[in-house]
Amino acid sequence: RLVVGTGIASLLLPAAVTWLLVSGLKARTQLEAVRAQVRQLRAEIAAGDLSSARRTAAQLHTHAERAHALTTGPVWSTAAALPYFGDPAQTVRAITSGVDKVANSALPQLIDASRQLEPGTVRRRDGSLALGPIERAAPDLERATRTLRAARRQIENSPSSTWLGT
Repeated sequence: RLVVGTGIASLLLPAAVTWLLVSGLKARTQLEAVRAQVRQLRAEIAAGDLSSARRTAAQLHTHAERAHALTTGPVWSTAAALPYFGDPAQTVRAITSGVDKVANSALPQLIDASRQLEPGTVRRRDGSLALGPIERAAPDLERATRTLRAARRQIENSPSSTWLGT
């Protein structure tokens, strides 16, 4: 039993480490795609192109969801639970989970709010502000703010400095 147990462990440990490395690198690629799409999304919203912004947000969500999925599961949970050695895994999991929450919840709400807050809708011809659109956008903005704060707290509560660099 000892020999069989040792043999199984000697096969599982390298496989688990390999999975962590491969899935971690794939998650990094997905997060880099998220970063690029955030830039594109900001430009589209600034230009008032909300239909393109919605498409970009959907693509962004797909990448964020993939990154999060790659960093969940028993191997990642076990690695994150290890004292000291698990700090990088904890941080990666917190980042991918936070990014997924923001992409899934906050971004669609912010895009919806931005549609209601277009300058032509909010500013009247006499220069005054129409409060109706602002009031209608407020619930979306509040929900997005709660999601952003929760994601930020989650990331801030993860180890900020680990033995493994970026």
